Amino acid sequence: MIESLENQEHDREMFISSIAHDIRTPLTSINGFVTAMIDGTIPEEKQPHYLELIKQQTDRIRTLVTQMTEASSLSHPDPDMMEEFNINDMINDIVDNLEAQLMDKQIRIIKSLDPGPGIIVYGEAQQLCRVIINIITNAIKFTPMNGEIKISTESNAKLRKVFISVEDSGAGVEESKRQRIFESFYQADPSRKSEGFGLGLYICKQILAGHGQTIICDEGRELGGAKFVFSFPYPPENQEQ
Repeated sequence: MIESLENQEHDREMFISSIAHDIRTPLTSINGFVTAMIDGTIPEEKQPHYLELIKQQTDRIRTLVTQMTEASSLSHPDPDMMEEFNINDMINDIVDNLEAQLMDKQIRIIKSLDPGPGIIVYGEAQQLCRVIINIITNAIKFTPMNGEIKISTESNAKLRKVFISVEDSGAGVEESKRQRIFESFYQADPSRKSEGFGLGLYICKQILAGHGQTIICDEGRELGGAKFVFSFPYPPENQEQ
């Protein structure tokens, strides 16, 4: 019983830490958009568009805070929150909301999104959204100035899942460390703590595990950096039209 209570407390602490970690991304976007409007980088006629992005990010923070007070685990999706959604639409929205971070490093986004009908996926959308945001922000962090990030989706009807890949033009991850980077607070290079992987990849792995999915890190063949490949499930067959 003591061991069970200790595990529950650990799960609770990790969940709260994960929420705090993920709140930083929308706050960074909000700060970037507001700063650009104040200094005139964003012209007045375009401000309504960016105000809408700011609203989306404040809504995201509110949802994360709600999750922190109502839930206690990353790897157990709420059955009442499971829904169908278009993965390509979600990716496009996320890229729009990360514009400030991308512009700050002049990073070019390359999209190769499966145009077919099989890109409707199923899960706790807010949690799966966290996975994509964490993977892309991680790529931004390790991509040099004027670098590139490629985001791809590919539907696999046989396996009934959509594979998403995010590849960057950074330095990549040594093969011997590609498994360990999914551990909580793992630092690929302990001497450079400010550039460690922290909680982001751990959060991704736990959320995906809760949805019966996996994530791997590989060497990017096209851009030369790290390539993360993960999957989202199709809707259950009895729910499809």
